[in-house]
Amino acid sequence: MNEYAPLDTRIPMHNDAYLLAAGHFLSKWPQDWDAERLALALLADEDSEEARQEDQKMIDVWQPMTKIDLHPMDEGNGLAFVEELINNLAEDIVAFTTKHTK
Repeated sequence: MNEYAPLDTRIPMHNDAYLLAAGHFLSKWPQDWDAERLALALLADEDSEEARQEDQKMIDVWQPMTKIDLHPMDEGNGLAFVEELINNLAEDIVAFTTKHTK
């Protein structure tokens, strides 16, 4: 989203765009979560608070994503890579929507 500010999940459209994008990469997560909680769970690591680590266990990545050899799913925290993909797609959704609603 080069022309626009980064996502701010406190903005309802940004929150919704992030959750819509998540559906392209994740097969399961609690549907009552907002975008911030989902992002924090995806980015959780061994230094994160225990609640975030437990949240992460409730997320399943879309199975074909785990089969692709062109990304670092198996290096470190593969969920951080998925979060980056979700964030990038959400930014594109917001940019597209903003451009076409002016």
